[in-house]
This record gives sequence, C-alpha cells and structure tokens, in this order.
Amino acid sequence: MHCLNRNNTNFFKIVKQLVYAGCFTIFMGCSPFAAYNDPTEKELAKVGVYTLYLSDVLEAVQINGDKDSAATVKLYVNNWVKSHVVLQKAETELYAEEKKFSKQLEEYRNSLIRYAYEKKYIAEHLDTVVTEKEIQAFYNQNAKNFELKQDVVRVRYVLLENKKRVHKTKAKTLLQSKKKTAQKDFLDFCKKNKLQGYWNDSTWVFFDDFLNIVPIETYNKEEFLRSSKYFETKDSVKYSLVTFTDFKIKDGSSPIEFEREKIKRIILNQRKIKLVQEMEKLVYEEAVNDGEVEEY
Repeated sequence: MHCLNRNNTNFFKIVKQLVYAGCFTIFMGCSPFAAYNDPTEKELAKVGVYTLYLSDVLEAVQINGDKDSAATVKLYVNNWVKSHVVLQKAETELYAEEKKFSKQLEEYRNSLIRYAYEKKYIAEHLDTVVTEKEIQAFYNQNAKNFELKQDVVRVRYVLLENKKRVHKTKAKTLLQSKKKTAQKDFLDFCKKNKLQGYWNDSTWVFFDDFLNIVPIETYNKEEFLRSSKYFETKDSVKYSLVTFTDFKIKDGSSPIEFEREKIKRIILNQRKIKLVQEMEKLVYEEAVNDGEVEEY
C-alpha cells in the first residue's frame, strides 16, 4: 500500500502546477502529446489492487485554483486510502459466501430505477396548487394533531415614553375601539405622535416574544392571559398600554396560521402517494392487456 504521503513533494508539484496555472483543460486541449502523456492519469495512491488516479480526484473534487485546493485534494486522497484499506481487509477476511451480494445489488438497482421513474412521473403529473379551502378542511379534520408548543396571543399595544403620558387617554380609547376605522385611526395616531404601536388582529404572536417588548411579572401566564384582556404597566422608561384580542394556551391546538405550510406539504405528499398508486395500477393494466404478464 502506498499513497501521497510517500511522495508528497511530487504530488503537490503536479497538483499545484495544474491548480495554480488553472490549465487542466488548456493543457489537455493544446498539447500534441495529450493522448499519450495524460497528467490526469498520474497515480496518487494505491491500496492492494485498488489505484486512485488524479482523474478520479478531479471528478470528485472541484478545483477552483485557490490555495485551499491542494489541501482539499490531499484530504480526499487520505480518505480514499483509509476507506480502501478497510475494503481490502474485508475482502481478505470474508468468505466467498459472505461476499455474494448480487441479489442485494439487483434489488438496490431496481429500487433506484423505480425511484427515479416515480420521481419523474410525479414531476410530470403532480398538481402543486393547494387551495386555502383544502388547507382549512384538512386543519378542521386534524386540528387535534397540531399541538401548540408555546402560548400565543393576538395583541394591540402602544408604548409611551413617560414624558408623553399625555397621550394615554386617547391611546387607550383607540386600543379598545370597535369602530371599523379603529385600526387606521390608532396607527395614524401613533405615527403622528411618534409612538411605538402595534395592531394586527390577524397575526398570532408568541407570548414570550411579546414579553421581550413589554416585560410582565407573572407566575402563571395562563391565568394572566385569561384575566387580563386589557392592562397597563410601567417601568422607569415607558408606560405600556396593552389589549389582548385573543390567546391560545400551549398544548392546545395550534392556530392554522402556524400550520399552513406544514399542511400544504402533507397534502402534496398525499397526492404523490396517490399518483404512484394510480401509476402502478395503470402500468399493470397496460402490461396485462399487452400480454406482457404471465402468472402461473
């Protein structure tokens, strides 16, 4: 057994010359002796009957001409040697019967061919459009399977600097307003007075993320959410006004908004399975009708 470690200098001369010159293709295309003196057929390592050529490495390793390329090639060669040392040992230690893999190889090949065909068939026939109606229907039928891992809230809030407490009454009125224009009125109010405000009743927010914005001291988050639809809190810097319009407690059903993409993937996967089943049935029927199937 030998590898590049015995001939590091010569090996790196070859690799570095080719890498830094960036001329594998140029050399091969321009040299009149290329067919007879191919540098890529240089042996880089040998383990018993196994030989690693430079051409093998070039097929497996991308050479960019940078300073790390030689090190990458060296690592590949070292890994190849280690792998083939074990392979050679296995060849000598196993009995002939233990090395008969023709049936397994055939089954593996067949599974790869079948997988490639199924993948191609699915790509050509799969309907990838999943409607909101389909997502909602799937969620309604399987809501208990989508478990919420954290408390979530739908929230409105405004943060007032202590010096701007004069806006408190107006902000509170807007936060609790049921007018159709309430959201716009609130956001316009915040913008006009340069206040940090939030209002999006269609979006769920993780309660812990909200607590990073408005710190609340509570020993029971669930109880707090159930009893505090509206609350105010203050610290040395700001005065916070908060309204919860909805909430969900962890371990319950997760909101559909959090599960939409997952549901879409599930529906598409179900379609793929159905497509493969339909394909199997169609191919079988065609083969029977064409007389290609004989069962005894």
